[in-house]
Order: sequence, then C-alpha cells, then structure tokens
Amino acid sequence: MDVDELKDEFQQRFNCSAKYIVRCPGRVNLIGEHIDYSGYGVLPMAISASTYILASLHDADEIVFQNINTSFKAYTYKFCDDWMGSEKPEWFHYFLCGWKGILRRLNVTPKGMNILVHGTIPTGAGLSSSSSVVCAAALVTLALYSGRTFDMICKTEFAELCAEVERYVGVEGGGMDQAIEVLANEGSAMLINFNPLRFLPVTLPENALFAVVHSGEALNKAVTSEYNERVVECRLAAQIIAKVCELKYWKEIRTLSEVAQRLGKTAQEMIAVVEEALPIRVYSKDNALSLLGISNENFNETILSANTQHS
Repeated sequence: MDVDELKDEFQQRFNCSAKYIVRCPGRVNLIGEHIDYSGYGVLPMAISASTYILASLHDADEIVFQNINTSFKAYTYKFCDDWMGSEKPEWFHYFLCGWKGILRRLNVTPKGMNILVHGTIPTGAGLSSSSSVVCAAALVTLALYSGRTFDMICKTEFAELCAEVERYVGVEGGGMDQAIEVLANEGSAMLINFNPLRFLPVTLPENALFAVVHSGEALNKAVTSEYNERVVECRLAAQIIAKVCELKYWKEIRTLSEVAQRLGKTAQEMIAVVEEALPIRVYSKDNALSLLGISNENFNETILSANTQHS
C-alpha cells in the first residue's frame, strides 16, 4: 500500500484523518555481526522495507491499535493498565516501548491515540522489524505530543533512547538497530561506534547491489532467550577476563570492549590476553562461578537477564 492508500484506510477505520505519518526503515548489517552489545563498532545500512505508523489524538484514556496485517489483531490499551513491560510481547508492545520512552523523556501524562501500523519488513527475519516499530512509535509520539521531532531531541539521543526502551520487552540489544534506523542516509552505509554513540556515513558505489536472502525461518528474539543468551555469554566472558587480569571493579564491567579499554589493549592484542585468561575451550557454569568467586544467586542477579535465568 502507498501512503495515500494508508491515509484512506486510516480515515475509514477511525473516521478521522491521520495527523502524522512516520516511516522507519529496516536494516541489514554489512560488517560486525553480534558485536554491538560487546561495545564494538558495526557497519549496517537501511533498506527500503519499512514500518509505517499513522496516528491521531482522541479524548479517551486509551490507545486504539490496528494493523493492516490481519494476522496482528487489533488491541485497545487502557491507561489504567500501567504497562511496565512484557516478557512475551505482542506486536503492539513494541509501540508501547517507544511511546513510554517519550512520555518519560517529556515527563507528560498520556493522551488518547488512534494508531494504524503497516509493515513491509518480514517479521522474525533478522531485518529489525521490531526495532523499526519502536523507533517509529517514539517519533510519532514525540510529534503528537510536542509538534516537534529531531529539533527537540537530536537523532543520536533519540536512537539511544529507543535502544534503552526496547528493554521493556526484554531485548538486551547493543544499539545498532536503532542507530541505523534513525541515522541512515540514502546511498550510504553507516559506521557506528558506541559509548558514546558516534557515526560516520560510508558512501556506497552507485551500482552496488545487495542480495538479502531469507531462509524462511522466523525467530522473535524478544520471545525466545537465544539472543539474550549471546549477550549474557559475552558479558560473562568479559567479567571473567577482567577478574583473571585483576582489574579493579570487575563486577561493573558489562562488555568486552570495556575490558580492552581498561587494559589498554587493541583488538589484536586482546587475542593473546584471551588465550591466556581462558585456557579452557569450554567453561561450565560451575567453572564461571569458581573463577568469579560468586554464588549462584549472585550470578543470577548480576549477570543473567530475566529470560535467560531458566535457560
């Protein structure tokens, strides 16, 4: 559906015009897969497949959600429900992540909204459809509540906010998805670094073609623990290396890049450090507890995430 068709659909469903229409792209990653949550740089680019959100205000204390895709059922969220997150998210919970982030940022009370969502990004295909909804939701909420967009919250701060609030659905991402979806430029990939968020456009050749192939298998990283397990494993490795290398305040370390920075080592130099600190090929949980000198209870509280504690 094109934008005019979406506007007509919104009018038919809600008997009013959409005040704002937001489009947020999906993404593919060219270099640096699964390293953003360890604090290392990545090179993603946006794709044409996108999430579209049309919105208007109304006087009731609720948000009315509808989706063009009939497999995603309509839902009405009542403000009295006071949503604080979900371990098994439905499609509209991703909108609530972005919405809640903006409410918190602006320190305002909620307003009734009509929301129509349309997506051309295949869900569960690794193209960041969920983060696209979060970012689009945050932007349309910001526009509806303030009449402003990136002149009120700069793009880097906005991308960081979106990465943070996606944790309401249990995803401990590193920030790549939100950063490229907010910062993307047409014709460029983006070199993105973190802590703090920094970006550099990388111009792509005009005749470059990228084949994005879908295996046909879908995976919702917020519903299963598999994605967060990788995050936790990298966090655990970082703390073990830090402890073995006798770094102070090793319990505060969350990423492998922090270890390298604290040791003053380059990525190449860290290979030797890791080989010396982790001589065993495979570590059990008991190995980890012994090396860190912590209890199982402390391990669960400080290292694991909610949906990995029983994995």
